[in-house]
Amino acid sequence: MAEDLRMKLGKASIEPQEDGRVSGMAMKFALLAKAYQKGEEIVKPPTPRFPVIIGEDGSGPLDSPEKLQELLGLPSVPEVSTTKLTGRDGNGDVRICDISTEETSLLTKITEWDWVSVLFPDATNKEELVTRYAYVVKSIKRRVEPVKEDKPDEAESG
Repeated sequence: MAEDLRMKLGKASIEPQEDGRVSGMAMKFALLAKAYQKGEEIVKPPTPRFPVIIGEDGSGPLDSPEKLQELLGLPSVPEVSTTKLTGRDGNGDVRICDISTEETSLLTKITEWDWVSVLFPDATNKEELVTRYAYVVKSIKRRVEPVKEDKPDEAESG
């Protein structure tokens, strides 16, 4: 009897219910399983990105993308785009760079920061803008030392 109940509950989580609905996670899992079985490529969701306000030259601790690169020890200078403030934060244009989850974690540890509301490209449809909170760096508590790669001496490699 317990076996019967487990089978019914297992089927119920993937198969449509009496009213035709399927739970979101069950549907995603079923679709991924079918794609995997067919040998189809499974597309990863986009990497989350977070906007950081880049001030104008001489305005605040982050007034250029190069300073953001230096502050977080990024391998390259982040791309800058222009967007608009929204809501209570106004409606002026601001420059932003977007950073990863790990970089965001580091930014919040080494700076004093606040939020402002901006328009930001949607993760799945870059043409569509959505309202997001962006980091505004008010001051820097400490800097991150860039990671230096160890290179073998040319004499040793010969």
